This record gives sequence, C-alpha cells and structure tokens, in this order.
Amino acid sequence: MTRRLAFFDLDGTIIGSPSTERSFLSYLIFHNVLGIKQYFHTFIFLLRWAYKYKQYVFLKDKAYLTGLSVSKISALAKKVTHEELLPRIRPCVKARIEAHHRAKERTILLTGSHDFIAKIFAEHLGMDEVYATKCHTENGHFTSEPPLAHPFRQEKLTIAQAVAASHGVSLEDCTAYGNSRNDAILLGAVGHKVAVSPDIKLRRIALSKGWEVLL
Repeated sequence: MTRRLAFFDLDGTIIGSPSTERSFLSYLIFHNVLGIKQYFHTFIFLLRWAYKYKQYVFLKDKAYLTGLSVSKISALAKKVTHEELLPRIRPCVKARIEAHHRAKERTILLTGSHDFIAKIFAEHLGMDEVYATKCHTENGHFTSEPPLAHPFRQEKLTIAQAVAASHGVSLEDCTAYGNSRNDAILLGAVGHKVAVSPDIKLRRIALSKGWEVLL
C-alpha cells in the first residue's frame, strides 16, 4: 500500500526564530570556536560566489566552518540542539507530525538547515526521512566550497518530486508545511498546503489561495 507523504520545513516552521543555523553560529562565535581563518574564508566566499548566487549568497555561505573538524562540529551541534533547539519545537507542529504518523503517512524533514542538526530533529520527532544542507568536506574537515546540497526554493521542490516518485506518490497526494515565501514553490506543488506562522508574503499568498494557515 502506498503511503502519502508530509514534508516539513524546520527553521520558522518546526521552530520559530532565530533559525537553527543562527543559533548554532552564535554559539560558535560566543565560545571562540571560529578564528581568523573561518572569517577570512566567509568573506572570500561572498566575493567568489556572489555572481552565481546573487541575493542568496549569504544563505549559501557555509565557509565559516572551513578547516574545522566534522566530528568536533557535530558534537557541538548535538549539544546545542539538545540544550537549546529541541525545547523550542512548536507543540502545534509536533502534533501535526504525530497525526501524520497515526494516519500511516510518511513524514519527511526537508530543510536548508545543516544536516548534522536536522538529523537530530528528525530522530527526536520520529520522522522517516531527512534532506538537509550537506557541506563539502575533505579528510574529515569542512572546506570553503559551496554546499553539496542545499534544499532551498526550487531545490526543495526538486527533492520533493524525486522523493515522491521514489515512493510512487503524486505530489498532489502530499502535504507540505512551510513558513516563508521561499517555501511557496513547494507548497504550491502539493495537494495540501499549510503555512505555519507565515511571513507577510506567504501569508498573502495563503489567504488569497485559500491555503491552511497554522499559527
């Protein structure tokens, strides 16, 4: 029997502001984990890739992790996620995830958040699959190259289409939850759209099209 799918965004949807990345970055800065090398490569990334990513270059810039070990960052991310981020999960969204589980629907975390954070959320919430930002690494350390995967705007839809196809499901039979105008591309493609505490532009879209709004 084919199981329908429910796609969930993380930042702004499962939890509110600040985002998981901003919270983790603040932790790294406050605890002096980042040094001159990381700040230098962050700046160089902006200069090097602005022509390609344009206004989204800041979202693509993960070069602040350059040279840091994957094991160290993963351990710090686990600490921050358990102590600061998981307690911020919106009860209403958690209830929706549980409802999809009871309906025997497959829940999928589809987010631009780092995979080493997103996977902890997915495990905590009992979600079935997770697709998140995967940074470029070499010899166990992060590099300054663009992310290998960064689910954002059109890429989110592309991933959702591939996941749905792999399960033999049409996106028309799926549900998606998002909070930002950047999620509108994916929400517009599924059968049941849910705008969670939406930003101004997504709220306007949701109200004009009769989408569900969850506050």
